[in-house]
Amino acid sequence: MQVARLFEEVIKLNKKIAEVSYKISYYKRLGKDSISLEEELENLIKERNKKIKEIQNHNLEFFVPFEEEIKKLNDKIKEYSIEQIDLALRKKQGSAWELLKGRALLTKNNLLNSKAIGKLAEFLIGVEEEKRKKLIYFIRIGEITEGVEIEEELGRKIAKYLNRVGIKANYEDGKIVNKEFPIKEVRIELDKEVIYVPKEVEEEILKLKKDLQDISVKIQIKNAEKKIRVFSKGEEEEFERLQKEYLKLLKKKEEVLKKYNEE
Repeated sequence: MQVARLFEEVIKLNKKIAEVSYKISYYKRLGKDSISLEEELENLIKERNKKIKEIQNHNLEFFVPFEEEIKKLNDKIKEYSIEQIDLALRKKQGSAWELLKGRALLTKNNLLNSKAIGKLAEFLIGVEEEKRKKLIYFIRIGEITEGVEIEEELGRKIAKYLNRVGIKANYEDGKIVNKEFPIKEVRIELDKEVIYVPKEVEEEILKLKKDLQDISVKIQIKNAEKKIRVFSKGEEEEFERLQKEYLKLLKKKEEVLKKYNEE
Protein backbone atom coordinates (compact mmCIF):
# COMPACT_ATOMS: atom_id res chain seq x y z
CA MET A 1 0.00 0.00 0.00
CA GLN A 2 3.01 2.34 0.30
CA VAL A 3 2.96 3.58 -3.32
CA ALA A 4 -0.80 4.18 -3.26
CA ARG A 5 -0.47 6.24 -0.09
CA LEU A 6 2.43 8.25 -1.55
CA PHE A 7 0.37 9.14 -4.63
CA GLU A 8 -2.54 10.24 -2.46
CA GLU A 9 -0.27 12.42 -0.33
CA VAL A 10 1.47 14.06 -3.31
CA ILE A 11 -1.87 14.91 -4.92
CA LYS A 12 -3.05 16.53 -1.67
CA LEU A 13 0.26 18.35 -1.23
CA ASN A 14 0.04 19.75 -4.76
CA LYS A 15 -3.36 21.22 -3.89
CA LYS A 16 -1.96 22.78 -0.71
CA ILE A 17 1.06 24.16 -2.60
CA ALA A 18 -1.22 25.82 -5.17
CA GLU A 19 -3.36 27.37 -2.41
CA VAL A 20 -0.40 28.74 -0.44
CA SER A 21 1.29 30.03 -3.63
CA TYR A 22 -1.82 32.01 -4.56
CA LYS A 23 -2.13 33.35 -1.01
CA ILE A 24 1.50 34.56 -1.09
CA SER A 25 0.88 36.37 -4.37
CA TYR A 26 -2.26 37.97 -2.94
CA TYR A 27 -0.50 39.07 0.26
CA LYS A 28 2.36 40.65 -1.69
CA ARG A 29 -0.04 42.69 -3.81
CA LEU A 30 -1.64 43.98 -0.63
CA GLY A 31 1.76 44.78 0.85
CA LYS A 32 1.21 42.26 3.66
CA ASP A 33 3.94 40.18 5.27
CA SER A 34 4.12 36.75 3.63
CA ILE A 35 7.33 35.40 5.22
CA SER A 36 5.56 32.70 7.26
CA LEU A 37 3.61 31.62 4.18
CA GLU A 38 6.81 31.45 2.10
CA GLU A 39 8.38 29.25 4.77
CA GLU A 40 5.29 27.05 4.75
CA LEU A 41 5.47 26.80 0.94
CA GLU A 42 9.14 25.86 1.05
CA ASN A 43 8.41 23.07 3.55
CA LEU A 44 5.47 21.81 1.50
CA ILE A 45 7.57 21.64 -1.66
CA LYS A 46 10.35 19.80 0.19
CA GLU A 47 7.84 17.31 1.57
CA ARG A 48 6.26 16.84 -1.87
CA ASN A 49 9.60 16.34 -3.59
CA LYS A 50 10.68 13.82 -0.94
CA LYS A 51 7.56 11.75 -1.57
CA ILE A 52 8.03 11.93 -5.35
CA LYS A 53 11.58 10.64 -4.83
CA GLU A 54 10.15 7.72 -2.81
CA ILE A 55 7.78 6.95 -5.69
CA GLN A 56 10.72 6.99 -8.12
CA ASN A 57 12.52 4.52 -5.86
CA HIS A 58 9.80 2.06 -6.87
CA ASN A 59 10.82 2.54 -10.53
CA LEU A 60 7.67 4.59 -11.12
CA GLU A 61 6.96 8.14 -12.26
CA PHE A 62 4.46 10.33 -10.48
CA PHE A 63 1.45 11.07 -12.69
CA VAL A 64 -2.12 12.27 -12.59
CA PRO A 65 -4.90 11.80 -15.17
CA PHE A 66 -5.26 14.61 -17.74
CA GLU A 67 -1.93 16.07 -16.64
CA GLU A 68 -1.21 17.37 -20.15
CA GLU A 69 -4.55 19.17 -20.34
CA ILE A 70 -3.92 20.75 -16.93
CA LYS A 71 -0.51 21.98 -18.15
CA LYS A 72 -2.10 23.50 -21.27
CA LEU A 73 -4.69 25.27 -19.13
CA ASN A 74 -1.94 26.54 -16.81
CA ASP A 75 -0.02 27.98 -19.78
CA LYS A 76 -3.13 29.77 -21.04
CA ILE A 77 -3.96 31.09 -17.56
CA LYS A 78 -0.44 32.55 -17.30
CA GLU A 79 -1.27 34.80 -20.27
CA TYR A 80 -3.61 36.75 -17.98
CA SER A 81 -2.42 39.28 -15.40
CA ILE A 82 -2.98 38.53 -11.72
CA GLU A 83 -5.52 41.38 -11.66
CA GLN A 84 -7.47 39.74 -14.48
CA ILE A 85 -7.40 36.43 -12.59
CA ASP A 86 -8.69 38.13 -9.43
CA LEU A 87 -11.50 39.75 -11.43
CA ALA A 88 -12.41 36.43 -13.05
CA LEU A 89 -12.58 34.74 -9.65
CA ARG A 90 -14.85 37.49 -8.32
CA LYS A 91 -17.14 37.81 -11.34
CA LYS A 92 -17.12 34.10 -12.29
CA GLN A 93 -17.36 34.91 -15.98
CA GLY A 94 -15.18 35.57 -19.02
CA SER A 95 -12.46 33.64 -20.83
CA ALA A 96 -10.07 33.55 -17.86
CA TRP A 97 -12.86 32.18 -15.67
CA GLU A 98 -13.60 29.39 -18.16
CA LEU A 99 -9.93 28.36 -18.08
CA LEU A 100 -9.84 28.47 -14.29
CA LYS A 101 -13.07 26.50 -14.08
CA GLY A 102 -11.76 23.86 -16.48
CA ARG A 103 -8.56 23.44 -14.51
CA ALA A 104 -10.44 23.33 -11.21
CA LEU A 105 -12.71 20.55 -12.49
CA LEU A 106 -9.76 18.37 -13.52
CA THR A 107 -7.76 18.98 -10.33
CA LYS A 108 -10.82 18.43 -8.12
CA ASN A 109 -11.55 15.13 -9.86
CA ASN A 110 -7.95 14.03 -9.34
CA LEU A 111 -8.19 14.98 -5.67
CA LEU A 112 -11.43 13.03 -5.20
CA ASN A 113 -9.95 10.11 -7.17
CA SER A 114 -6.60 10.22 -5.34
CA LYS A 115 -7.11 6.83 -3.70
CA ALA A 116 -8.02 5.24 -7.05
CA ILE A 117 -5.03 6.93 -8.74
CA GLY A 118 -2.77 5.49 -6.04
CA LYS A 119 -4.25 2.04 -6.52
CA LEU A 120 -3.77 2.34 -10.28
CA ALA A 121 -0.12 3.27 -9.71
CA GLU A 122 0.35 0.13 -7.62
CA PHE A 123 -1.03 -2.03 -10.40
CA LEU A 124 1.29 -0.38 -12.92
CA ILE A 125 4.34 -1.52 -10.94
CA GLY A 126 3.50 -5.04 -12.13
CA VAL A 127 3.63 -4.02 -15.82
CA GLU A 128 6.86 -4.31 -17.81
CA GLU A 129 8.67 -0.97 -18.14
CA GLU A 130 7.97 -0.10 -21.79
CA LYS A 131 4.25 -0.84 -21.48
CA ARG A 132 4.09 0.92 -18.12
CA LYS A 133 5.55 4.10 -19.63
CA LYS A 134 3.04 3.91 -22.48
CA LEU A 135 0.12 3.55 -20.07
CA ILE A 136 1.36 6.45 -17.94
CA TYR A 137 1.53 8.59 -21.09
CA PHE A 138 -2.06 7.62 -21.95
CA ILE A 139 -3.15 8.49 -18.40
CA ARG A 140 -1.47 11.89 -18.69
CA ILE A 141 -3.24 12.70 -21.95
CA GLY A 142 -6.48 11.17 -20.70
CA GLU A 143 -6.98 8.71 -23.55
CA ILE A 144 -5.91 5.22 -24.61
CA THR A 145 -4.76 5.78 -28.20
CA GLU A 146 -3.61 2.22 -28.90
CA GLY A 147 -4.01 -1.21 -27.35
CA VAL A 148 -1.52 -2.34 -24.70
CA GLU A 149 -0.99 -6.07 -24.20
CA ILE A 150 -1.11 -7.15 -20.56
CA GLU A 151 -1.91 -10.43 -18.83
CA GLU A 152 -5.61 -10.78 -18.11
CA GLU A 153 -5.97 -10.50 -14.33
CA LEU A 154 -3.81 -7.38 -14.10
CA GLY A 155 -5.22 -5.93 -17.32
CA ARG A 156 -8.80 -6.12 -16.06
CA LYS A 157 -7.87 -4.42 -12.80
CA ILE A 158 -6.06 -1.61 -14.61
CA ALA A 159 -8.98 -1.11 -17.02
CA LYS A 160 -11.42 -0.85 -14.10
CA TYR A 161 -9.31 1.76 -12.33
CA LEU A 162 -8.67 3.72 -15.51
CA ASN A 163 -12.43 4.16 -15.77
CA ARG A 164 -12.62 5.19 -12.13
CA VAL A 165 -10.17 8.04 -12.74
CA GLY A 166 -12.06 9.23 -15.82
CA ILE A 167 -10.33 7.43 -18.71
CA LYS A 168 -12.39 5.19 -20.99
CA ALA A 169 -10.84 1.73 -21.12
CA ASN A 170 -11.68 -1.95 -21.30
CA TYR A 171 -9.77 -5.22 -21.46
CA GLU A 172 -10.37 -7.16 -24.70
CA ASP A 173 -8.42 -9.86 -26.53
CA GLY A 174 -5.45 -9.57 -24.19
CA LYS A 175 -5.19 -5.78 -24.44
CA ILE A 176 -6.25 -2.62 -22.63
CA VAL A 177 -8.18 -0.70 -25.30
CA ASN A 178 -10.21 2.47 -25.72
CA LYS A 179 -13.67 0.91 -25.37
CA GLU A 180 -16.56 1.16 -22.94
CA PHE A 181 -16.08 -0.72 -19.66
CA PRO A 182 -18.96 -3.22 -19.21
CA ILE A 183 -19.70 -2.26 -15.60
CA LYS A 184 -21.09 1.25 -15.17
CA GLU A 185 -19.86 2.75 -11.91
CA VAL A 186 -20.51 6.06 -10.18
CA ARG A 187 -18.36 7.88 -7.65
CA ILE A 188 -20.03 8.72 -4.35
CA GLU A 189 -18.66 10.64 -1.37
CA LEU A 190 -19.90 8.95 1.79
CA ASP A 191 -18.80 10.42 5.12
CA LYS A 192 -15.63 11.97 3.63
CA GLU A 193 -14.71 8.75 1.86
CA VAL A 194 -14.93 8.20 -1.88
CA ILE A 195 -16.29 4.90 -3.13
CA TYR A 196 -17.16 3.57 -6.60
CA VAL A 197 -20.40 1.65 -6.85
CA PRO A 198 -22.41 0.02 -9.65
CA LYS A 199 -24.87 2.45 -11.20
CA GLU A 200 -27.82 0.29 -10.15
CA VAL A 201 -27.11 0.80 -6.40
CA GLU A 202 -26.43 4.55 -6.66
CA GLU A 203 -29.95 5.56 -5.59
CA GLU A 204 -29.89 3.26 -2.56
CA ILE A 205 -26.55 4.61 -1.31
CA LEU A 206 -27.49 8.24 -1.94
CA LYS A 207 -30.63 7.61 0.14
CA LEU A 208 -28.46 6.19 2.93
CA LYS A 209 -26.26 9.29 2.74
CA LYS A 210 -29.29 11.61 2.94
CA ASP A 211 -30.89 9.63 5.78
CA LEU A 212 -27.65 9.89 7.78
CA GLN A 213 -27.46 13.63 7.23
CA ASP A 214 -31.12 14.18 8.11
CA ILE A 215 -31.11 12.14 11.31
CA SER A 216 -27.78 13.66 12.40
CA VAL A 217 -29.33 17.14 12.19
CA LYS A 218 -32.37 15.99 14.18
CA ILE A 219 -30.15 14.52 16.93
CA GLN A 220 -28.08 17.72 17.12
CA ILE A 221 -31.26 19.78 17.54
CA LYS A 222 -32.52 17.40 20.23
CA ASN A 223 -29.18 17.58 22.05
CA ALA A 224 -29.33 21.38 22.02
CA GLU A 225 -32.89 21.36 23.34
CA LYS A 226 -32.02 18.87 26.08
CA LYS A 227 -29.41 21.25 27.47
CA ILE A 228 -31.95 23.96 28.15
CA ARG A 229 -35.06 22.03 29.22
CA VAL A 230 -36.26 18.71 30.60
CA PHE A 231 -37.75 16.34 28.04
CA SER A 232 -41.14 14.75 28.53
CA LYS A 233 -41.39 10.96 28.51
CA GLY A 234 -42.57 11.02 24.90
CA GLU A 235 -39.67 13.28 23.86
CA GLU A 236 -37.16 11.00 25.63
CA GLU A 237 -38.56 8.01 23.79
CA GLU A 238 -38.36 9.84 20.46
CA PHE A 239 -34.76 10.88 21.22
CA GLU A 240 -33.83 7.27 21.99
CA ARG A 241 -35.54 6.10 18.81
CA LEU A 242 -33.53 8.61 16.74
CA GLN A 243 -30.27 7.48 18.36
CA LYS A 244 -31.02 3.80 17.70
CA GLU A 245 -31.97 4.55 14.10
CA TYR A 246 -28.76 6.55 13.69
CA LEU A 247 -26.67 3.64 14.98
CA LYS A 248 -28.39 1.30 12.51
CA LEU A 249 -27.60 3.68 9.65
CA LEU A 250 -23.98 4.01 10.80
CA LYS A 251 -23.64 0.22 10.82
CA LYS A 252 -25.08 0.06 7.32
CA LYS A 253 -22.72 2.80 6.18
CA GLU A 254 -19.70 0.90 7.55
CA GLU A 255 -20.86 -2.23 5.71
CA VAL A 256 -21.14 -0.26 2.45
CA LEU A 257 -17.70 1.32 2.90
CA LYS A 258 -16.13 -2.03 3.72
CA LYS A 259 -17.73 -3.72 0.73
CA TYR A 260 -16.83 -1.13 -1.88
CA ASN A 261 -13.42 -0.15 -0.46
CA GLU A 262 -12.35 -3.75 -0.96
CA GLU A 263 -13.35 -3.84 -4.64
